[in-house]
Order: sequence, then structure tokens, then C-alpha cells
Amino acid sequence: MKVTRFVSIVGLPVGLLVAAGACQAAPMEWGLIGPLRVEANKTSLSGVECPVEVEFTATLDFPKPHPRDFMIICHWERSDGVRTEDQRVRVEPGQGPMVFHDTWEIGRPGGRYKIRNALIVDSGKNHLGEASPIVTITCK
Repeated sequence: MKVTRFVSIVGLPVGLLVAAGACQAAPMEWGLIGPLRVEANKTSLSGVECPVEVEFTATLDFPKPHPRDFMIICHWERSDGVRTEDQRVRVEPGQGPMVFHDTWEIGRPGGRYKIRNALIVDSGKNHLGEASPIVTITCK
């Protein structure tokens, strides 16, 4: 089974992505991140050639202004237990929503699967996790 993973952040220059371990999250108040929504590009596939690729998209909002050195740490967790590495992302004070993507290639002939993927976000006192709806796959 091939697993392809990537995280893209819409609206942020690549230079704002910070290498893991380079910065610590700034102290902050509750409520600086969220809501978080996770969706899949497919909800149900039946009688398909496998493997199939399912893309998960998470949108994270920032409802309040936040400190200049504000960081979030996030990762994806699949329903089969696979977890991506932590990504550290600097959030600018006026940042709008961020969008994250994760792609899962799954399935073999005759297989049946119920999968979901969750994005977990941490920033000091704020911890959010949201799972996608279940995706049902039935392979030929």
C-alpha cells in the first residue's frame, strides 16, 4: 500500500514554515485557534479498481488576533494508526484560514475499507482534533 503525504498551507509564503524544533509556541490565551473542519474528496466508493486515492482537506480558522510569535504544531492521524510527523507553522497576527491536505492511497482487489483521517492541532493551551467523515470503499 503506497502512502503519499503532503501539507500545503494556502496564503502563506513557504518561508513561514519553520523546521521542527526551531521555535517554541508562544504563551497564549484560550480560543486563538478554531474551528477546525476536515473533509474527504470521496465519501463512498463501491466496485472500484483499487488502490484508490482519497484526499483529506482540513481548514483551520483563527477567530482572534494572536501574538506575533504564535506557532501551531499539527499532524494527521489515520484510522489505521499511521501518524504523520509534526509540522510547526508560524501564524501571522492577521492570518486568515489555513488549509492542510493529506492523501491516502488504499485498497487491493476484493478489499473493503472504512477509513477516516484526523488533523490534530496544538498551540500551547489550545488543542484541537477533528476527524473526517467515514469513507467507505469496496474494491472489485
